[in-house]
Amino acid sequence: MNYKKHILSTAVTACLLLPQISFATNGAFSHGFGTKNKSMAGAGVASPQSAFASALNPAGLAFVEQQWDLGLELFAPRRGYSANPTTNGNVNGSGSTSLIDSKNGWFPIPSFAFNWKMDNKNSLGLALYGNGGMNTEYDPGDTFGGLGTLPFRDPTNTVQSSGTVGINLEQLFINASFAHKISQHTSLGVSAIVAVQRLNAKGLTAFMPLAEKASAAGAASNFTNGGTDTAYGVGFKIGYQGIISKSTAFAASYQSEVSMGGHDKYANFLPGDMNIPATASIGITTNMSKTSSISIDVQHIAYSDVEAYGNKVEPFLNNCAFPRSAILTANAQGDFSKTIVTDPGTNCVGSENGPGFGWNDMTVYKIGYQIQSSPETTWRFGISRGNQPIDSSQIMFNVLAPATVENHFTFGFTEKMNKGEFNLGVMYAPKKSITGTNPFDSTQTVTIEMNQFAFEGSWSSPF
Repeated sequence: MNYKKHILSTAVTACLLLPQISFATNGAFSHGFGTKNKSMAGAGVASPQSAFASALNPAGLAFVEQQWDLGLELFAPRRGYSANPTTNGNVNGSGSTSLIDSKNGWFPIPSFAFNWKMDNKNSLGLALYGNGGMNTEYDPGDTFGGLGTLPFRDPTNTVQSSGTVGINLEQLFINASFAHKISQHTSLGVSAIVAVQRLNAKGLTAFMPLAEKASAAGAASNFTNGGTDTAYGVGFKIGYQGIISKSTAFAASYQSEVSMGGHDKYANFLPGDMNIPATASIGITTNMSKTSSISIDVQHIAYSDVEAYGNKVEPFLNNCAFPRSAILTANAQGDFSKTIVTDPGTNCVGSENGPGFGWNDMTVYKIGYQIQSSPETTWRFGISRGNQPIDSSQIMFNVLAPATVENHFTFGFTEKMNKGEFNLGVMYAPKKSITGTNPFDSTQTVTIEMNQFAFEGSWSSPF
């Protein structure tokens, strides 16, 4: 027993201390939670199979055995951009039209959950997992006009950006859940969610003169290069699980928008607090035989309700009275003081209605299939599809957050052993690209793209 307590204590500590990056898969959300669920492309809100069921639908915990789960995912997003030449011959900092890759290729993502059966009707659960995030880091000189430390180059293209350009957003969810069976096949559940979010933005000095609160020196404090800033938030999740027929279960869950405390170090860059959007899911699972089942889910993510995610760039371009020609000259001379106007107008960077990433809401369709080939071995497969949230007109900020992938293909298995079971899951998201016009230079087109791989292993054990 002491050995098990030591394992649990170590697992919780690791989840709290390690970066919880679960990079944009469905926008900025993970495609699933727990190895079994991820192996089915995130399908299974009506098919609880592990202590991570609470991350999908807290009602599902009522049908999960008392157990703990410990997992580690290795996540590999390849993301970047390319830019076509402009009339001035400006391509990007590297002087090439080829793809510019973001740095940081692999991310470890630990997770931990347990489910405690209070009695035959009531269960308590705790889960710690990376909910979502984004990460880009471009080398100095690699960023096209409109981003970077000095991106508005003079016609001779002699002014280059300096310093790393990028953004890092990490989210950890601590989910405490209660589930109650109201009948043999029906349950209700509720989760209290505490979110920890870390944000770091760097190399965005060129946007400072465009900020609502720019100073006479052409800079806005609390804008960029502030280091890692941590915010905390709370939210809730509710869920229902029941049956439609003898072989088919139905479930639905809703997670509230998680209101995050402000990221003070970036208050003049973000339009409002960077809250975590609300989500809603429904799903059915049908037993096709005694050893196989199919799950179909639909998930909706309300990105447009959060200013930092949903605000478009057009109000900024139309209403913020920044002098573009003066900025071009200032970049060439290294003197931003000439760009300041007395009344910058409305919708400038950092204002409540200023530009965000311009993401649309996202609806994701998921199908998962599993079959038990022996008493010890279960195989899982999945596919999901969701139109990525970025319009081509919103290309500017999304070089920092190229959340373009739409399809996920997954595979995995479970092997039962004497004192528990080992789970393995693999995910591949094919490349998806988006091309749009640089709003600071209509002669330049920019393409952003991403593809992803992930491998996750976990161990489940009763206690």
